[in-house]
Amino acid sequence: MTNINYREFLTESKPTKSLTYGFRRSVGRNSAGRITMRHKGAGHKRLYRDVDFLYNKKNVPAKIKSIEYDPNRSAFIGLAIYKDGEKRYVIIPKSVKPGMSFVVSEKAELTVGNRLPLKNIPVGTFVYNVEIKPRGGAKISRSAGIFAQVVANADGYTNLKMPSSEVRKIDENCWASVGTVSNEEHHLENYGKAGRSRWKGIRPTVRGTAMNPVDHPYGGGEGRQGRGTKRPKTMWGKVTGGRKTRGPKKYFILYFAIIKTSSLGAFCLVYMTRSIKKGLNIDERLLEKIAGKNPLQTPMIKTWKRACQISPEMIGFTFGVYNGKTHIEVLVTEDMVGHRLGEFSPTKKFMKHGGKMQKELEQKKKEAEITQAKSATEATADAKK
Repeated sequence: MTNINYREFLTESKPTKSLTYGFRRSVGRNSAGRITMRHKGAGHKRLYRDVDFLYNKKNVPAKIKSIEYDPNRSAFIGLAIYKDGEKRYVIIPKSVKPGMSFVVSEKAELTVGNRLPLKNIPVGTFVYNVEIKPRGGAKISRSAGIFAQVVANADGYTNLKMPSSEVRKIDENCWASVGTVSNEEHHLENYGKAGRSRWKGIRPTVRGTAMNPVDHPYGGGEGRQGRGTKRPKTMWGKVTGGRKTRGPKKYFILYFAIIKTSSLGAFCLVYMTRSIKKGLNIDERLLEKIAGKNPLQTPMIKTWKRACQISPEMIGFTFGVYNGKTHIEVLVTEDMVGHRLGEFSPTKKFMKHGGKMQKELEQKKKEAEITQAKSATEATADAKK
C-alpha cells in the first residue's frame, strides 16, 4: 500500500463552509435510476467544494490562503481570496504555496498560476485549466499532475499537445493557466486493499467465468473453464477486444480550416474528418495530372481511386470516378472539399421506393393525374361555351 503524505502539502483540514454544499452522487445511474456504469456505489459521504473554473474575475489579484484536499477530484484545491474580499476555490498548480498570489488578466506575467489568453502564451509553455470555447470555463488538463503544452500559434488557433500526445487546435481567445496541476504523485498511489476501494465508492469487479450461464456468455461449467467463444464478448454478448464499432461514414468536425485555393484564388471552408491525424488520403497521381493546368480547358480525368479525398487544388476540375461499371463525371466544387470522390459516384442506380412509401407516391401521382384531367375537361367545356 502506498500513500501520499498529505501533511507535507495540505495546510487546512476543514473546508470553507460558504463554498461547500451537500449533493447526491449518481453512483453510475442515469436520470431514470438505471445502472449505466457498473462497479460504482456506496463509499464515504462527501461534501462538494464549489471550484471556480470560469475565472471571470479579471484584473483583480488574488492570494492563496490555504491548500486543501478535495474528495471529488485528484488535484489539490486552494482557497483564493481576491483583493475585494471575495473567496473562491481554485485548482492549485505545482509548487504554489500559501501566501502566493495570481491574477487573471490579458497582460499578466508568465508566472505559475497566472491566467491569460492562449494567444499571449509563448510556444513551449505548460498550461492547465484550458478552455475549449471562449468564456466556456476550463475543461482540459484539470487532473493531478497533468499539463498541456503550447506547440504553435497561427491563423487564429493555438496547437496544444495534450497529455495523450494528441495535438488539438483550440481558439486562440480561450484562456489557460500557466503551470502544471498539483499532486503529481497521485498516479503512484496504490490502494493496497479492497476496503479502501469501497471507501472511494468502487464496487468489486466479478470475472465472467465465475458467473452462472444466465449472467454472462463465459459463465457456467465445472471448475475452471475457458471462455468457450471464438471472440471475446461483453456481458451482453457484444463482441469486444478489437472490433470497430464506429460507422465509417461518420464525420467528426474538429475545426473549420479556411484555405486559399491556388487555382481559383478563392477561400473555402474545409470540414476535417475524424481520421485527419493520419493525413489526407489524396492520390498523388491526380495532383500531378492537374498541376499547372486550367480547370476550364482540361478534359475529364479518369480515376479509379474512389477513396481519394478532395483537396482545394481539385476545385473546378472534372473527374471521371469509376463506380464499378462506368466512369461518372464529377465536377468538383468548394462544398465538396474534404469529402471523398466515391461519395459523388453512386454504385447503385435508384429505381423506385418499395412498400408503403411507393404506394403513397403512386396514389399521389394518380390523384394529380385525375385532377389534371378534370381541369383539362373543364377548360375545353368552357371554351366550347
